[in-house]
Amino acid sequence: MIKAFKYLLLTVSSGVFLVLFVIFQGPQHLFAGITGTWGRFPGETELKDPVENCGGADACQSGPLRVLTFNILCRVCTESDRKPGYETWYVRLPYLREIIRGYDPDLIGFQETGGVQDLDELNPDPERFAWIAFEMGGVVYGDAALMYRRDKFDALDSGQFWLNPRPRVPYGFGWKPLSMPRYVNWVRLRNRENQFEFLFVNTHFDNNTPNKEPSAPFFNEVMRIPALHLPLVITGDFNTPGDTQRYQNLIGSDFADHKLLQTAELAEIRELIPPGYPEEPPTAIPPDSYRGQIDHILLGGPGTWTVTRWTVDTRAGGAQHQVKPSDHPAVFAELQCSLR
Repeated sequence: MIKAFKYLLLTVSSGVFLVLFVIFQGPQHLFAGITGTWGRFPGETELKDPVENCGGADACQSGPLRVLTFNILCRVCTESDRKPGYETWYVRLPYLREIIRGYDPDLIGFQETGGVQDLDELNPDPERFAWIAFEMGGVVYGDAALMYRRDKFDALDSGQFWLNPRPRVPYGFGWKPLSMPRYVNWVRLRNRENQFEFLFVNTHFDNNTPNKEPSAPFFNEVMRIPALHLPLVITGDFNTPGDTQRYQNLIGSDFADHKLLQTAELAEIRELIPPGYPEEPPTAIPPDSYRGQIDHILLGGPGTWTVTRWTVDTRAGGAQHQVKPSDHPAVFAELQCSLR
């Protein structure tokens, strides 16, 4: 009887310990400690004074930058009943690749990519593009993966931090218990031709309100330090329309030095690519079109930004095919920055 009671007590105690271990993110702490994959903020890297950018040259411009953000609708989403009406991954993939290649981007921010296979299959040209995503123990979590032209830019530093109350803890739960882990992915790049340095940031906010509401001001606050030193190019599915208070918390106050800029408002040309393109021509759209979007391309930091084109691409694979590549439009911008 006593032996049975001890066994029961040990079993219950072990179960309680396991539950608490999971709730308080013990596995995440353990694996991060073993693999050395704690989150890193871009403001902790070696940051230069803006006058030192471009090697201190009298003139300092980025040159043209072509930027694409695209939530591609996860592979597993269409291989289950989660997204009825959408074809499976390998039916959608050619259309995803067509859209990506058609914009000939320098920088790509993806959302909902999975592991290495997804990234390799979406890579428009492996000779020209490198990807960065969170990796732990050889496993890639690509929910906020980014790509950049490695034939054009040198990556000086990179890292991730997590959208949760403990942003250094990888795979940490958000503010809502046991929720989907989300992160911010960043890389500091230098243009080989003109030595222009900037920070490229990509993210995917959670779609649960308890997580995305605190994510917005937290993201803005983290960007405050690097924005004092480097121009910022930011892409993401923020799950945040441009007409909400959360969006204002994301971009910051009019009186803040680090307020983020919306590319749509700066653009000289704004266009919508219809589902039936190319049979249906692009249409011009107003500066406030971003208010209905949850995917954004934002800018920040020192210097003057100019945006020549901002595009929302709602194609469904062409009028003859009616294959919807994703449940999100691709958003594209052509821009450049002048520091002096």
